[in-house]
Amino acid sequence: MDLENIVVLADLDSTIHHTASGDYAWRIVVGQTEVDTIMSVLANSIDYSNFKDRIHDLPEQVGKLPAYSQLWSRMVDYQSTEELA
Repeated sequence: MDLENIVVLADLDSTIHHTASGDYAWRIVVGQTEVDTIMSVLANSIDYSNFKDRIHDLPEQVGKLPAYSQLWSRMVDYQSTEELA
């Protein structure tokens, strides 16, 4: 689970909460200091040049590739129809 990876990677003392009826079924509650740590650790862990290729190469993430590809496709469509300033 991605949140478990984040908790370990950022060395957080956080509990993962499950709320089946919530907009996100799984979440952690952290403060600004922990958010800063998470963002820093995640940014420093990037060791690839193409996100979708990287997801494809990770067995624990490859199942998410269709969702990421759909998001990418929608954003490409958005860019081609919206005037971006």
